[in-house]
Amino acid sequence: DYIGNMHYLNTSFKASEEAYKKSLSILKSQGKETSIDYAIILSNLGNLLQDMARYNEAKEVYRQSLHIFDTQHKKPEYDTFQHLTVISNYADVFVAIGDYSVAEYLLKERVLADIPKGK
Repeated sequence: DYIGNMHYLNTSFKASEEAYKKSLSILKSQGKETSIDYAIILSNLGNLLQDMARYNEAKEVYRQSLHIFDTQHKKPEYDTFQHLTVISNYADVFVAIGDYSVAEYLLKERVLADIPKGK
């Protein structure tokens, strides 16, 4: 993931995509495709795909990432901020394609509902 992020920050998008996919493949081969680490890499890949205007692919990887976060929220490595970031990024894709009602739902119903009380 760090290599993918390095390439991403240097706008080497093809190399970044390859690195993210390799990281995902390694985690999957280790049986960790439902781990928080896997979800974070999916989210990073989604960011990259969104920046490349590959919105349908970005939606799919964000959806996968979100599903993992939704099902792993009781694990010690769970990170509320990361979860909310994925929801927000997922909403951004819908804004980019002009589907504002889905973006609004995600932001109002998911982000606001998931923000920890008293924080």
